[in-house]
Amino acid sequence: MNARHFNSIVRGVRRNASRRNASVLVIVLWIAFGLVSIALYFGQSMIFHLQATDNDEASVEADQAIEGAGRYISGVLSNLLQQGLLPCALVPGGILCYTPQSDSTITTLTYLDEEVAVGDAKFWIIGRDSGGLSNVNNSVPVFGLVDEASKLNLNTATATNLEALPYMTPQLAESIVNWRSSSASADSGGAELEYGMLNPPYSCKNAPFETVDELNLVMGSTTDILYGADLNLNGILDLNENNQSSYQAAETTVNLDNGLNAGILEYVTVWTTTNANVVNVNTAPAPVLACLPGIGTDNAQSLVAYRQQHPDQLATNWVVQALGQEAASALLPYITNTIYQVSADVAAVGHYGRGYRRTLFVFDISSGVPQIVYRRDLTRMGWALGNALQTPQTTGTM
Repeated sequence: MNARHFNSIVRGVRRNASRRNASVLVIVLWIAFGLVSIALYFGQSMIFHLQATDNDEASVEADQAIEGAGRYISGVLSNLLQQGLLPCALVPGGILCYTPQSDSTITTLTYLDEEVAVGDAKFWIIGRDSGGLSNVNNSVPVFGLVDEASKLNLNTATATNLEALPYMTPQLAESIVNWRSSSASADSGGAELEYGMLNPPYSCKNAPFETVDELNLVMGSTTDILYGADLNLNGILDLNENNQSSYQAAETTVNLDNGLNAGILEYVTVWTTTNANVVNVNTAPAPVLACLPGIGTDNAQSLVAYRQQHPDQLATNWVVQALGQEAASALLPYITNTIYQVSADVAAVGHYGRGYRRTLFVFDISSGVPQIVYRRDLTRMGWALGNALQTPQTTGTM
């Protein structure tokens, strides 16, 4: 073997070794890349799992805050009853009452209704102001309990009463009466047999309303009529809500709800089992007062304005000073100054403002003991604590 041939062999061996080394390096790099990818994947999965666990924990905290709110409100109402106070008007954060020994001295039973801490969670009781609804420009709801007697009872209101509600149509008013009435007493002006022509068909109930949500089944009801602009029923216009509904042209010339354009769900109830044919003149908003016989929008506004200027007058005789003797005499059979059923719209969040929950409670105190007669999860309706509270409640590093 000559030198040239030997060198050629050596060079070939070296080339093959270089190729093998390059292949090994590529394989090692791919393995390293795969291991790093797997590590990153599992790391990211662990982060997602940790975040999901943290959110689940916040949801549990919010659920417990809702339960705590229910017990707290029951305690507030029990305290009210134990003191023998006659409840007359609900205001944000308090209940105005006469003292047991006097029909002229007003006392206020206060309670917590905003950002109430329950461990790491907090709850709010979404309410209404003394005028009825919050101003359309507000970014935070009013907080407090709501008197169910401030609304019309769907099971006792006449078609004429119902027709005075915002955006209500005569046909829908008659259909509401037919829904709760026996088929034998149904009015020909409202839907009765037409439900059988729907797809899928169903029957007119011909029995009393059990919840206000049954209005969704009554023929002639629409989202605009039921909800108006307030799609999440929190008493203010949120960023995703527009008060220029298709029923804007039908609005009365007098603005009865401060520009919110609420639907009829805001003004109706089925829970006033005691004195169901009357409303509490100390808490009813102007749109409800306008539905009472002989009142109308002008007198309704006058009543609300007068009671806001005279919060120390809780007996119904203040209506005489507000409207005069003749109008007041016609109104007296349809009003009361006593509270028997109270609703609490409770929203809660867990730590870092996560795990949002919302539940509606209705308490009955007519028996002398607070009892929860209705409970409904409203979480699906979305954030209800207003624009201003949303940003602070979403902080956190997790």
